[in-house]
Amino acid sequence: MTNFINLNNCQSHVGLCLLLNVTSKSLNRALDDRSYHTFSIRKSNGGKRRIENPNENLSKIQRRLAVHFNNAYARHLPDCVHGYIPKAIAKSRRDIFSNALAHQQAEYMYNVDIKDFFHSINKKKIKSSLLYLFPGISMDVLKSIIKLVTYTGRLPMGAPSSPSLSNLCSVNLDNQLSDLANSYGITYTRYVDDFTFSSSSEPINSEIQTEIENVIEKNDFVLNQKKKKLFGKEDEKVITGIIVQKDKLDIVDDLHSEIIENIKNLASLKSTYQHMKMLNHQMTDLNKSKYGQLKASVKGQLKFAERVLGSSSSKFLELNSFFDQTMGKSNYINLTLYI
Repeated sequence: MTNFINLNNCQSHVGLCLLLNVTSKSLNRALDDRSYHTFSIRKSNGGKRRIENPNENLSKIQRRLAVHFNNAYARHLPDCVHGYIPKAIAKSRRDIFSNALAHQQAEYMYNVDIKDFFHSINKKKIKSSLLYLFPGISMDVLKSIIKLVTYTGRLPMGAPSSPSLSNLCSVNLDNQLSDLANSYGITYTRYVDDFTFSSSSEPINSEIQTEIENVIEKNDFVLNQKKKKLFGKEDEKVITGIIVQKDKLDIVDDLHSEIIENIKNLASLKSTYQHMKMLNHQMTDLNKSKYGQLKASVKGQLKFAERVLGSSSSKFLELNSFFDQTMGKSNYINLTLYI
């Protein structure tokens, strides 16, 4: 029976349970208890990003909904989108790296950023997008799904269903911006909330900029005016922390310095925990969490650097060597601490 149910013909609570392979009790609990753990993390610019993590049961259901959202998105997937694209639905890998590569031959570039991208996607936008993709869905099921994927009336930053839904709710926007770019013979890509337009021949003048901004605003998104960037022919061109050059890609100096600093801080934390262990002291849950977050951040930054620079590049090898040498000084801590 589940083989024949999809979101487009899902007509009941029971049908939604079958589609998501969950019990009625579990689905009801998720609908009744939509609690989130909220906290803030530091952004690279010094500001803070609010994260909203759903409870375990709700998160499980959101992950299963995301599979169906992505399957539907695959039928409408624009060439311009590079963020939050699972390998299963794209012919080639799409990520922050492919987004930058699309503009490698650019002489001129215009970059804009959406303010509070996830939080700009409200219930109304989600409802219209889901009805467009799943016109056969019942209103009761639609209301339940909207309850399951929203927090205080909009997409939560931290829910596993939010990335796929952000793409679904941007289909019209991406198509309109792609059409506009094509009409001027320029290249357009979007990586999450970062929009890049480039040209290999003509500057992206104020008229084109205004048209771009009008399309974005007509789709009920707000531009972050502080993050608008226009690059001329002689300017160093940067997209999402990646320096785009004709013959190669590179990481910005600020990121390189941040990786070095984070590695030092991580090694310092490990040394501290080593002494605590020797003195028979236990780490608090807060300290364990702080260490885990920093460790994950460093690993992610090194993987990003490897992807951009290449595993055999001297710059990446130096970073990797610095990590090994710095962490090696307290490496045996991994043998004595369960962290």
